[in-house]
Amino acid sequence: MKYQEKVRVFLLFFLLSPIIDQDDLLEFFKMSPPKKITTKKRPFFKLPINQIEQIYQTRESSEDMSDILYELSFRRTIRSKDLMKKIKNTEEKKPTPNTLDSSQDKSNDNLFRFAVIGMLFIITLKVLEIF
Repeated sequence: MKYQEKVRVFLLFFLLSPIIDQDDLLEFFKMSPPKKITTKKRPFFKLPINQIEQIYQTRESSEDMSDILYELSFRRTIRSKDLMKKIKNTEEKKPTPNTLDSSQDKSNDNLFRFAVIGMLFIITLKVLEIF
């Protein structure tokens, strides 16, 4: 689930039900803002694209490439754009420690569906004044 979808669902739950504890909701959705680039300096500012490509090739795939991506975001040449795409593709393929495996995703989706159905059921009962 994307961060924005989590925020929407969280707000929906928050508005619909005052009986659910907010801390439980935050823990359930494990909300954290998207990853931001923390690099402020440009260590590769004076380097030509050839040397940046060499640095990229010498780094291990598990190392952080945000500094190279940050520098490439300022460059407009075809080679720099190609290198940026290449780095982004390898970053997307890397598994991150924060991601859940598919079985946990499915169980969270089932729990979410159960919670939504339960909330709708309670709202229906309150509207029909049965509960």
